[in-house]
Amino acid sequence: METEQRLKGDLLEELINNKEAKAEDIHARLAILGYDIREPHYVIHFEMKEKNKERASSLNSDYLKIYNKFTDIFKFVINRNGPTALMLPKLDTVQAIISKKYIDAEHMTVKKFGERLLRELGGNNHKVYIGISEETSTLSDFYQKAVEAKKAVELAKVRSSDSKVVLASELGHLTLFLNARAPEELEAFAIGKLQSLLDYDEKKNADLLLTLFYYSQNEFNLHKTARGMTISISGMRYRLQKIEDLLNIDLSNSNDRFEIQLALQILLLLGKINL
Repeated sequence: METEQRLKGDLLEELINNKEAKAEDIHARLAILGYDIREPHYVIHFEMKEKNKERASSLNSDYLKIYNKFTDIFKFVINRNGPTALMLPKLDTVQAIISKKYIDAEHMTVKKFGERLLRELGGNNHKVYIGISEETSTLSDFYQKAVEAKKAVELAKVRSSDSKVVLASELGHLTLFLNARAPEELEAFAIGKLQSLLDYDEKKNADLLLTLFYYSQNEFNLHKTARGMTISISGMRYRLQKIEDLLNIDLSNSNDRFEIQLALQILLLLGKINL
């Protein structure tokens, strides 16, 4: 049994972490071991961080406890539903795949499964982040889905100081940028574009950032935004002029609009805009 699990782990490593992997060959070898990766799957990426830097030395022992819990949960999944999941432990991370068939059989969404996993892992001295990919549709999808899940975790670590489950599907078009830039770099870009507005809102207890967000969401239509925010037309014009002055931009300029929309979407994704 140990040899079989090791073989499955080696094949999973090849499948999700090697871009050049021959998925058909891996499928054939896993099929001999009783596992079918032709079914749609989700890839899960798990990471743990120590909350207290002074306790960082205990990360390994805490990780071992969490890893054992993680293993027990997946053993339960497999024992109850047959071969529907595989896992791959690595240092302070765990990668796993779980079949959509299992998620459907449990009558839950994959987000709910991730949240249940987070609750069962528990613990107060560490932060746990779980990223979940969109489902696979072909054998060649697994590598890219593993990248998606990891990017979701990277975003979660920037976005929240608490344990978090993030779906790759929640990243939307920003996955294109996350593949080219780290979340920290995206945040720096957004803050750089909107810093003076953020400072003004904090100093004056204003909501110009929110005004700008709704203005962009309403296709930069002054009257529509004013109605939605129950603000007079003259009041909205004053706010927009103030925003342009603070940011030194022209909201009638398409390039300025694009950069502002991108910066706002990044802050929204990072949880920096509270609607």
